[in-house]
Amino acid sequence: GRGEGLAQMLCTACHVVAPNQEFTPLLRTPPPSFEEIAKRPTTTQKSIIDFLKNTHWDENTIPITMPDPMLTADQRIDLARYILSKRPPK
Repeated sequence: GRGEGLAQMLCTACHVVAPNQEFTPLLRTPPPSFEEIAKRPTTTQKSIIDFLKNTHWDENTIPITMPDPMLTADQRIDLARYILSKRPPK
């Protein structure tokens, strides 16, 4: 629940985080959906947490990448678990 709430609040401007999200992403070509990220064979809880912790955009970075979501360690874990919950069952 906490991860979904964070995703709906922070990530929907750019990503499709769930089919029922209130708004569509603002970007003409949105980044991968949470489902697409979850389906990648290399996606793990650790890889998501590391990405959220270390991948940040600033005004000098071209092409534009993901901005710093400024999450706590617990929030990164909650968001990683939510993203992985989008992985289809095997």
